Amino acid sequence: MAVDWLLQQWFPALSQRPGVKIACDGLSAIEMAFEDRPLSPTDAQFDLISSIREAISRSPVSWSPQHVYGHLDKSNLFDELTWWEKKNLEVDGMAVDFRKELEAAHQLIPPNPRFFTELAALFVADTKQSRLSDHFIQECVTLPRLRQQWRNRNVISEESENLIDWETLGRAMRSLPAGLQRWITKHWVGMCGTGKFKVYWGLESSAACPRCGEFEDHLHVPRCPAASARDEWDRRVTALSLWMDIHLTSPAIKHAILLLLQGVRDSSRPTSRLISRTIRPAFLAQEAIGCQGLLEGRLASLWLSLQQNYFDKIHSRGRFLCGPPVSPSNSSPLGSICGNNGTPFNIRMTMFSSMNVTVLSTRGFTLSLIWLQLIYLRILEAC
Repeated sequence: MAVDWLLQQWFPALSQRPGVKIACDGLSAIEMAFEDRPLSPTDAQFDLISSIREAISRSPVSWSPQHVYGHLDKSNLFDELTWWEKKNLEVDGMAVDFRKELEAAHQLIPPNPRFFTELAALFVADTKQSRLSDHFIQECVTLPRLRQQWRNRNVISEESENLIDWETLGRAMRSLPAGLQRWITKHWVGMCGTGKFKVYWGLESSAACPRCGEFEDHLHVPRCPAASARDEWDRRVTALSLWMDIHLTSPAIKHAILLLLQGVRDSSRPTSRLISRTIRPAFLAQEAIGCQGLLEGRLASLWLSLQQNYFDKIHSRGRFLCGPPVSPSNSSPLGSICGNNGTPFNIRMTMFSSMNVTVLSTRGFTLSLIWLQLIYLRILEAC
């Protein structure tokens, strides 16, 4: 723009289009600015690159881009550098000085205004977005309503939302095939083959649990008072305990998690007096999230650092024990614990297929326990 302005001032009536060479030490940046490939709004720095392209198209100048290597003064004498290489060092120095000025003025992160050649811009909460992020837009549109549903249904409180390790939860969910992600989501909101939805779908005339006779929804399944359901629960919790041992889970963390899981079937509040002082903050955070939240994989973020400290204590990074993400064809300790030929995902899939209500009542909570194992596996991988 400065070149265009100078041309207007000095040569307002040029008969030919002048040519100007421009250099940059960022090869990808100069390629993005001058290449013919159409930009996508999801590209990084879309606002800046699209504005530069628009400015180039409006300019009366014919621009010739050139790449110049940066920081060559570290391996060469200054006098040995070309004119372009020397100018690049000069401009780099000016940029560093400007950054220091911003840092001194506490303006290192300046606002992102709309560029004068920017054809369109998206602002969210008065902040311009540098590119179109599908996930961010979806979050802005859906999260407020979702949060309200959480509060109305007493699923996730405002306090517990801030305690949950959402990053690990998201990483575990994204590691699953799309179909299983939908099954997990449906299970969380209760849209599965229990008595409640069997009646809703017209498949049954009664929503009573076939084991105990009580109203059966997804919350009832792991809490069914029938002796056979209790035995199945104990077997699954024992399997989880073994799985945590195999993956070198801190004994204190294991004790705390298993104690919290007892709250699923026992409504009496577990006491933190049985928990060591080191683990107690994470225990209380998980307690605030709730036993059902734990069963559905909403682990507190405080567990991560505690498990890492345990790995450091026993001089083990722990990653080599976790192996690759579990898949239907990948037998693992998690799979062998759950049975079904070492393919826990198959259990998830068959749980909601053609199994009758009796079998579902026996194994319905298997999904939650396997999911809890998968979430905890992601925590171990992060350590």
